[in-house]
Amino acid sequence: MIKILKLLIFLLILSTAPFLEATGQAWKPQISGQVSSRQAEKAKKAFDNLAFPRAIRIYERLNAKGRLNVNDKSFLAIAYMKTNQPEKAAEVFDPIDKEKLHGEPLYYYARALQSTGRHREADWVMSRYHEESPNDERAEKQKNSSSFFETTTKKERYIVELAGFNSKQSDFAPLIQNGVMYFTSARDINPLIKRQTARGEEPYLNVFRAERRENNFADPQLYSTDFRTRYHDGPICFNTNGTEIFITRNSYHSKSKEDGFNHLKIVYSARKSNGNWTKPVDMPFNDPSFSCGHPFLTKDGNRLYFVSDRPGGEGGSDIYYVDLNNRGWSQPVNAGDEINTKGDELFPFMDENGRFYFTSNGHLGLGGLDIFAAEKINNKYVIKNMGYPLNSIKDDFSIFVNPDGQQGFFASNRQGGKGDDDIYKFTIFDPITFSAPVKPVPEPKETYTGILIDQKTGEAIPQAIVGILDSKGKYIKEVTTNESGIFSLPDSLKGSITAMTAVEHYHPHEETLTLNNTKDTLYLALRPKPVYGIYGKVLESDTKNPISDLTIIISSTSFDNDTVYTDNDGEFRARLYPYTNFEIVFQKNGYKTKTISYSTIRQDVGYVNLNNRMSLKMEKDTNR
Repeated sequence: MIKILKLLIFLLILSTAPFLEATGQAWKPQISGQVSSRQAEKAKKAFDNLAFPRAIRIYERLNAKGRLNVNDKSFLAIAYMKTNQPEKAAEVFDPIDKEKLHGEPLYYYARALQSTGRHREADWVMSRYHEESPNDERAEKQKNSSSFFETTTKKERYIVELAGFNSKQSDFAPLIQNGVMYFTSARDINPLIKRQTARGEEPYLNVFRAERRENNFADPQLYSTDFRTRYHDGPICFNTNGTEIFITRNSYHSKSKEDGFNHLKIVYSARKSNGNWTKPVDMPFNDPSFSCGHPFLTKDGNRLYFVSDRPGGEGGSDIYYVDLNNRGWSQPVNAGDEINTKGDELFPFMDENGRFYFTSNGHLGLGGLDIFAAEKINNKYVIKNMGYPLNSIKDDFSIFVNPDGQQGFFASNRQGGKGDDDIYKFTIFDPITFSAPVKPVPEPKETYTGILIDQKTGEAIPQAIVGILDSKGKYIKEVTTNESGIFSLPDSLKGSITAMTAVEHYHPHEETLTLNNTKDTLYLALRPKPVYGIYGKVLESDTKNPISDLTIIISSTSFDNDTVYTDNDGEFRARLYPYTNFEIVFQKNGYKTKTISYSTIRQDVGYVNLNNRMSLKMEKDTNR
């Protein structure tokens, strides 16, 4: 997620954003309603000009003072998504009454929920968006992501290990050329030259190389200064023998606008007989009005794949290719709608066996960006998600597969890494296949899947009894939702049925459902009774790290104590009684106990983010 002076934010914590943020398609969501103030107008102007860090800074100041309406908050949340901060986006969207969200905010809210692992809620929000925009292919592709997530993550196909040469900054786009690891990194090599991002000043991108040390790569060094410019350089690719190089870099003389940006371009250089490189020259398909980047040259050197947000594509950024002939490079050809979607496709790569790989947020995945494989069958590409744990709920991208086809490298911003984006090594032990099974597999017995959810929050309602009546009103059976709010009905049921349920804290619900396709999910959205509650995130005061498994005791003089715990991200949520004063105690071994007071008297209905009301930071107890 990179912004260069008055250039566009190009890297969304990785190098994907040249296109995720440079394209004008789907970047100015149609949101009804007016902004709330003159400052909000300034933030909206920055948003429209793709200056998302600037928009976020203004919106955050206004939000802290409670001066944003639903419209403003939607733009803030979408700006967070554009700068790869889905957790913050979900935090902004969560307290909003879901009935007040319409259009693009629903789509981005669903994507934020997917990227934070809340797939059941994401399905419900995406289904609402799909009802409003039935012709939007993005929603069609993202339907029933929870089922896909649960099925895919049950089967581990890879051993994934963190590479040893990562930095605290973004490292990605690995490739091995003649036994040397090359990659793109934002690690700091010049403290005087920085870029402004949504999180502050960060270094620009450069290309690095790391030599092999036994079974690992180590001691990364800046690659040839012949290719280094003042701004971004990388990712790159070589021809087979390493005598030609294609480089992604900023087109810093491109057309720009107020608060605008410079696009990306691809340049070419050849190695001279003395070992030096020729001066890089622009590829003929570059244009100052759009971006080109992420080059990959096929083994025979005759086809160059790349990514571009040029007009006429399928979506935000598409994969294109050009062929080399006796007159030079051909005109760019779109790789087709089997690969490209209304979303963004990035980082093309082809292995030794001709299998094509790419990164996408448009095809159904596990969260943010996922890595996909494609093979042509009957002259059409068949696309498959690479699976778990190579893909995760976070962004996984820029794959390189070794010639042996058994190992490789990719980048991810998943938890447990060293920096923003890190490079990981993977070993395949259960490869995906594109051929039909040798032995026929019996079709499993199909069932209709339903889910009981909160109409306001989209959260699942577990352990609830649902009564089922047939079309004539005859009681058939009752089913109980599991911990994920899911219930199943046999496929022997046909036509219309009526589902009835009465759950504590919700109004009684009765709804007629039509059973047509077992692949569709049945949603029962219950209207909650007025609710009061709190939520928040507890951090260490010095390191700002989240504190997990912290005990929170909520007591009052009128009701029994309630106890909740923080999750792995230090987050908690608790429902409270109305018109009541509470004492809330935060405690965990190794930390000083913290006690606060809270009241629902004269408090509006809904969940309140305590982080906006008081500090929830915990100090270490040095006396223990």
